[in-house]
Amino acid sequence: MTAGSSKDSIDVVEIEQPSQATTKLPDVYETEVTPLLGQTAAPQNETTIKDDRCQMSSRAILIIMGVLILIIQCADQFSEAPLTRIFESIYCYQYWEHEDPTKILIPRSAIGPGALGGVEEQWCKVAEVQGKVAMLKGTQQFLDCIPSLVLSIPIGILADRWGRRPIMVIGLCGFPLRLGWQLFVCWFWQNFNLRVSWFSALHALILGGSPVMSAVAFVVVSDVTNQESRSAVFLRISSANLTSNLVCPPLVAWIMTRNPLVAVFIGIGCFCIGVPLSLLIPETLGYQQLVKPDEERSDEGESISTPENQVKSFLEQCYKPLVGSTKYFLHDKRVVLLVITFVPIMLTVTIAPLLLQYASSRYGMTFASVTMLLTVRAGVTIAMFLFVQSWAYKLLANAGVSGQKRDLLLARGSAGLMLVGWVAMGFSPNAILFTVSLMVATMGNGFSIFLRSFLTGLVEPNRVAELYTIVGVVDTLGLMLGGPLLAWLFQRGMQLGGMFVGLPFVLLGLIYAVVTSFLLRIGHHKRKVMVEEGIE
Repeated sequence: MTAGSSKDSIDVVEIEQPSQATTKLPDVYETEVTPLLGQTAAPQNETTIKDDRCQMSSRAILIIMGVLILIIQCADQFSEAPLTRIFESIYCYQYWEHEDPTKILIPRSAIGPGALGGVEEQWCKVAEVQGKVAMLKGTQQFLDCIPSLVLSIPIGILADRWGRRPIMVIGLCGFPLRLGWQLFVCWFWQNFNLRVSWFSALHALILGGSPVMSAVAFVVVSDVTNQESRSAVFLRISSANLTSNLVCPPLVAWIMTRNPLVAVFIGIGCFCIGVPLSLLIPETLGYQQLVKPDEERSDEGESISTPENQVKSFLEQCYKPLVGSTKYFLHDKRVVLLVITFVPIMLTVTIAPLLLQYASSRYGMTFASVTMLLTVRAGVTIAMFLFVQSWAYKLLANAGVSGQKRDLLLARGSAGLMLVGWVAMGFSPNAILFTVSLMVATMGNGFSIFLRSFLTGLVEPNRVAELYTIVGVVDTLGLMLGGPLLAWLFQRGMQLGGMFVGLPFVLLGLIYAVVTSFLLRIGHHKRKVMVEEGIE
């Protein structure tokens, strides 16, 4: 479940994390998943695990999780582009109402929800309208991340105490509320300023929102799989996640040509279906642990604790470990710098919604047409993950290249593709070159996988979970800052016009240029060598 622009999706490892990352349930970015919720032993105050917990096979649980993730991701697909079109329609109507009333097709007294049909879509590509839409969505993304950043670690601790199931069920209830409030504001747009839709960020107060739900989804899968099969399971679930990106956009595009509101209602319906479906998943905390009889449990160490001590202990569990972990990772400069490189990865996530506006405004494409283009992008992503990058990895392995060095080489190549693709996209003069550039950038989507794998090899095994926790925090900060920053750049580029319209994409490409140059200098030696020698 990933966080993304305004995404409430369960992105279990957007294939970017066979190990950890969201969105997006998410665009799951392992980034905010693995660290928060690990496979921990059952809490000390937990009673004997009930037999019904193990009545469902791990295969059945994984199937239900896959279906749940697919449904939530479909909900996101059905709401993202249509909601953006509705925002555009409202701002467009308000703009031309003052600038040139002759472009108004339906008077205010007769216009319906979302101001749809009030102005022809071709007149809605002006800088003032597109800039407002970008800032509205960018600020929404920033606000959505605040509760997630604050609550992710405490809720992760609660999931280890209460179990995964209650956290997931309650958390999923916030998704339809979020989208429902945004639709309500758009429906009564003549009575509300669209900025009132920002209050939908309060949905994340219900157990953290999309990033935390992505984390819970990842942990449920981890609970019922072993180390040997886990990566394969994540790849299958990620494929299911990407399937929605391949199948839904054509249907969404067709619905949008008739009424975008219908697509949003379908999205709300999918979110609502996800809640009862999650009830079918049993509690997986301690799923693979041997149940010990009550009489074998030791009462040793039990003491009476006051509520004040319990709260203090809980807060220490949440945040004290991060201090020690940070000191440990600072000993290897590579780890620090590589963690920072997860910021451009999150910028890539936040810039995705701008593709709709950029292609629509610069090349005169309708939102429905751009949505179809994203289907092609999803197909290229699937092909890259399942075939091209897997083939390259095996080729290097057959050549005798070590796993650590393979990860570094492929990370360099992926970052280079991102650099070329995003810069070319920003300067593309027509839709054809834009499409080719988008495909080039898409071919580098494996960057986060190889970077995460390489980074994991630089730390001791017992430090990996702590490392992912810090990466998760960096990811969330990247999402928070990236949304408003890229939206502002897009708004500024629209005002300047010409080649400046692609300003956010050029900036992202330049950031990947810095990342690529750094990766070319870094060595693949083990941590103990780097502690002494530093960066090559």
